[in-house]
Amino acid sequence: MIDYIELGSSPSGEDCAQLGTTGYYERMTVEIGELRRMMERVHPVPLGYVSARYGRKAFEHDFGMYYELCAYFDDRDSVSIDWAFEAERCVPERWDATARQALAAILTIEEQAALYHK
Repeated sequence: MIDYIELGSSPSGEDCAQLGTTGYYERMTVEIGELRRMMERVHPVPLGYVSARYGRKAFEHDFGMYYELCAYFDDRDSVSIDWAFEAERCVPERWDATARQALAAILTIEEQAALYHK
């Protein structure tokens, strides 16, 4: 059966889109996309494993739907399981240069300053 581990919507040491704020969906979409690309560089999906993948998942909250990047895996396949739990351990604490550049295109001046001064 396919299961998942939540990886978050951005690196743990970074600010992220906040549910209920203006532009949440747009910013979250870019952040999760960049986190996914970072994870694919840091911890790629095993070749040939269709049961192991990164994907965005919606979750319900009192304030609306929020989204996170998840590592999906087949709970009957040890390679897939090991990959997913290792993905959880590999989530970076900070955005890399490639992600910072992509995020800068959608952030305010104040948000950009915070992004580059961490």
